[in-house]
Amino acid sequence: MQEVENAQEKPPRQHNQNPMQLQQNEELSRVLRNQRALINVIDRSSQKIEMASQESQNEVFYSCKLAFIEGYHKAFDNNNEKIWNSTSEEFIERYSWELYYEISQKLQDMEICLKLKLKSSNSHYQHNSTIQAVKLPQLTIPTFDGNQLKWVEFRDLFTQLIDEQPFKPLQKMFYLTTNLIGDPKKLIKHLPASAENYITAWEILKARYNNGRLLVTALLNKLFALPAMTTETASGLKTLHDISQECLLGLKAQHIPVEHWDVIIVHMTLKK
Repeated sequence: MQEVENAQEKPPRQHNQNPMQLQQNEELSRVLRNQRALINVIDRSSQKIEMASQESQNEVFYSCKLAFIEGYHKAFDNNNEKIWNSTSEEFIERYSWELYYEISQKLQDMEICLKLKLKSSNSHYQHNSTIQAVKLPQLTIPTFDGNQLKWVEFRDLFTQLIDEQPFKPLQKMFYLTTNLIGDPKKLIKHLPASAENYITAWEILKARYNNGRLLVTALLNKLFALPAMTTETASGLKTLHDISQECLLGLKAQHIPVEHWDVIIVHMTLKK
């Protein structure tokens, strides 16, 4: 899936775009970003399920894993529908129907495997209504350490895979606290892990990191701190291109007019 990680949507044509079109383009960029991140999550989940299936697991493990995979599948299908309903193939690079069918087949295979394991399980585990009675499997969401450039990906993944799912508030609080490290975790450490505090904790994090000014600053710092090349190589040039494109697309999503920055970027790149 390396090509998916490096994939970037082609920026839509700029001429004759009204505010509604700009908003649609920004939404498309967000959905594509979510879809690429979700594909990475699905790949890692497939590997973990394959490893775990080599040993006998209880009924709760298979039930929870199956619920997560079905949630991934639903989110993956919804994202795909939004992508192809909002634009044409000429604006999308390295995301295709072939890739969609490949990932869909992988999800179906995981669901079949888990259903068979669940059916053959002899465990008669009695469910308990409290979170302490159920050992929740770990979700493969990247942890958030306060890096402003990683916030949007973490926020969108957490929202789609946990916040919008039918988990109990206490379970959502558990997943939130276990996927935070460093400053973000310190920010909510004063809140006891309870169902009542989940919404408060999530709102505190969004209020702190949903900051367009900080994100723009972080993107500019990354753009103007591109690493210098000691020798000109294809990989070095690709790194410069990828980082600059990532920063420019991020700035554009924050309504920074970067359409006429070509001469600046070329001059800066030639000095590296």
